[in-house]
Amino acid sequence: MDCTQNAHIPVDIEMADEVSELGQRAAFDQFFPLAMALPESEVVPTRFDVSLAFDNVQIGLHSLESRRADLLAMPGMEADILEKLRGYSLALLFATRRVDQAVDRKEPAEVDLRELRFLRTLMLDGYRNVARKGLVPKEPLDAIVKGNASTNEDASSDCIDLAALYHQHWDVLRDKTPVSMDDVKRAEMLAERVRDLIALEGGVFGKSSDDVKKAADVRNRFGVLLVRTHDRVLSAAPYLFGKAWKDHVPTRQSRRALAVRKRKAEAKKDPAAS
Repeated sequence: MDCTQNAHIPVDIEMADEVSELGQRAAFDQFFPLAMALPESEVVPTRFDVSLAFDNVQIGLHSLESRRADLLAMPGMEADILEKLRGYSLALLFATRRVDQAVDRKEPAEVDLRELRFLRTLMLDGYRNVARKGLVPKEPLDAIVKGNASTNEDASSDCIDLAALYHQHWDVLRDKTPVSMDDVKRAEMLAERVRDLIALEGGVFGKSSDDVKKAADVRNRFGVLLVRTHDRVLSAAPYLFGKAWKDHVPTRQSRRALAVRKRKAEAKKDPAAS
């Protein structure tokens, strides 16, 4: 199903690049004590595109609001679960911004790590889907998937390796993935820039400063709160929306949000079309 054709998703959903910083900060302050109360043993790194996750969560919240009564009737669903999910998503967005600001203070390097990781995910998912059909070899992905891009160095290496695969198999991939050759070249450029910075002693990608570590810890805590709460509503979605549940309540890294972003951009250009 082409998710761009689903009229039940309106263009007035507030996406990550539209939501006010004031709202993000309010949610951050509200849920900060809860995040800091998480046991250290339960805190894991946030290894997903936060902006993409935020957008997909908002799409899900819009759909779930119309089925609130049915959702809350399910076992274990507290009355304010949707409010918490909205709050956690806003707080995580703000916490991620604080990590970026801490990194910028340490080294004003013009490298967008979020874009690098987004391109890694985009290329990885595209290649994986084609590999599942047996059209390109799957084995080269094993080392990349195993690495999880847990460090900036890993993410840059993955992008370089993925770009090489796309160059090698472009005749097959060009019409079967959403990845363009411009995306591939952009990923290569960013990855090489990251590698250059890693080589600079004391650069942003060296040993993290205390400020960066503290900001990352807070971000990771909000990431845990979001994932736990979102997983609960995801488990309920098939019962509420049937086979098309992913259109209504997309997973965190779903391309559903990208389609909605595209529709919003088109609506801005032609308001009558929305």
